[in-house]
Amino acid sequence: MYQQKFINYLSSERRLSQNTIISYSNDLDQFHCFLNEHFNITSQISEVSFHIVRSWIANLFENGVQSRSINRKISTLKSFFKYLEREELIDANPMLKVVGPKASKNLPLFVKENEIKLLLEEVTFDEWIYWQKR
Repeated sequence: MYQQKFINYLSSERRLSQNTIISYSNDLDQFHCFLNEHFNITSQISEVSFHIVRSWIANLFENGVQSRSINRKISTLKSFFKYLEREELIDANPMLKVVGPKASKNLPLFVKENEIKLLLEEVTFDEWIYWQKR
């Protein structure tokens, strides 16, 4: 019930893209399934606590969900609970203490010295100028 009102709000008032709305909706569906399966919470969203949200995040990690996806899901829940709080549908926002995981950063890739030498031997400066002008 609250979820559909939130999705309508995202669409009509915040005018988010359709892809963003679909992602938010999927995230909320996943969270509600988790609430139902693990805590038997079906409709009383006010029963959700910080600890329940943290257990969902832990469950996502256990299932191999990447940090970036988890951070997006956390962002969805933060927006959702902020909306519920603004509409006075909940008294306390369980997302206030939730911090997302650090996103892993890939190390830069380097070109090997012998590959650079090979490249410099194969391409002359005149050819490079010709291709730049095209």
